[in-house]
Formats: sequence, C-alpha cells, structure tokens
Amino acid sequence: MITGTDRSMRVTASLRGHRASDEGVLLASGSVQGGYVLYVLEGRLTFEHLALGERVVCTADSELPTDDCEVGFALHRHADRSAQLTLLHRSEPVGKAAVPLTSPHLSFWGLDVGRDAVSQVSAAYAGDFPFPSHALDHVSITFTGESPLDEVAEAMENKE
Repeated sequence: MITGTDRSMRVTASLRGHRASDEGVLLASGSVQGGYVLYVLEGRLTFEHLALGERVVCTADSELPTDDCEVGFALHRHADRSAQLTLLHRSEPVGKAAVPLTSPHLSFWGLDVGRDAVSQVSAAYAGDFPFPSHALDHVSITFTGESPLDEVAEAMENKE
C-alpha cells in the first residue's frame, strides 16, 4: 500500500462508544522526518502533514461527537501536487487546510492504526499516543484518484 499523500483519498475512523475523554492517534504514516497523522487531542480531531520540512496542522472547528460516529478526512490532490484537506465529523466538514506539496512516499516507517509507533509524526503528543481500543472499531482508506503510476503510464503511452 502506498502510504504517502500523492493520491486523493478519504480516511474514515469508525468510533464505537466514544467518550469525550478518549484521545489518541487514529492513523499515522511516517516519522518525525515526514508523514501524516490523524489524532484526537483535547476533544478535537487534528490532522498534521509534514513533507520537506513544511508542516500543515488542521484542527476541527468543533469537538468530536461522542458515542458511535465516523470521523476522518478527505484529501483532494491537485495536478500541481498540492492538495485540499477537509476534516470530517459524520461526513460534515469541520476544518479545511491547504497542503502545499504531497508526497508519494513519506517514510519507511509504514502505516499505524490506533497509535503512532517508533518515531512520532507530531510533537503535539508524547510517545505512541494510543487511541483507546474500546472506542476505535476500524479505519478505512479509500483512494479516490488515479495512482501516480497510472499517470506515468498514461504519459508514456501518449508519447508513442
């Protein structure tokens, strides 16, 4: 699986019995040198993206819903490799940010669900900052755009 941000995608975390005090990492890819992370801190959903020393932080305008809900983000990559990020609570936008540069591969650390293991993407929390396992049912990633390899193959075909 490509763990970078060079494709448009939608990430959804299904929470079950979520309490206002539950916080931690929902999804993390990368390390302190580059990556992205979706986490809950002080009741707010936050997304951070770090590539080539440029950090983007987007925090939800409202507190995370309690009980059963779906939260996450949609990332829409543009042709110039920038992207528009939208944070979501129950499919409703709660925050937006511009990502100046996406990356096909942000790190060799892989993808973690429910924690940010080894080398944390964000300095906003300490350690792997696990989300309570009782409240995180699952995380799904849906890629909504062509992969960069498809774009390269198409460009090569058009040159012949």
